[in-house]
Amino acid sequence: MLRCQRRVNRKTATVRLDKVQYQVNIALAGEKVEIRYHFNDTSEIEVWQRGRMLEVASPVSVGKDIDFSRRPKQSPEIRKRGEMFPAFRSYRLALAGGRAPENSLPLPDAHLTEAEFIGLFVEVLKRALSASEDASLRRFFGKYAPFEKQSTRAMLEKIVEAAGAQQHLRSYCERLLEAVLYGGKNNG
Repeated sequence: MLRCQRRVNRKTATVRLDKVQYQVNIALAGEKVEIRYHFNDTSEIEVWQRGRMLEVASPVSVGKDIDFSRRPKQSPEIRKRGEMFPAFRSYRLALAGGRAPENSLPLPDAHLTEAEFIGLFVEVLKRALSASEDASLRRFFGKYAPFEKQSTRAMLEKIVEAAGAQQHLRSYCERLLEAVLYGGKNNG
């Protein structure tokens, strides 16, 4: 591998190699690092410091107004397995009205996971999904999530009741999105 020394950009936490910028950890902003790369493959680079490989970085397109220099450097926190993050603890206390919850189990989530979202479609449509339909639902979920469990189920059941279970999957997704965004009113 070829090697070169670079200083990580203080504002964007990137390093430049042959007119390509690579995103590295924000903790390295302003630091001098060694870059190792293959001469004919610049799809990723290795970032080294003091003889230790820190990470593998990928190319990134940096916007004009990105400035990480105002953020404090983040040091990785070491936690015991099962220990709660302080932000999550304060969030749970806020949900519980400022008092500590009776048990240490996390509060149940009212939103669907990707698997639950796809399972909901399978259940309501009463049919198995093809591989392309499954991939389409995953893309839709990734773009428009989160979806609340109860209201999404109710909306999807109403859509299937009105349109039938043999429509194209995109039709259900568009109507579901319309119901979520506009409360079921068609503005078009």
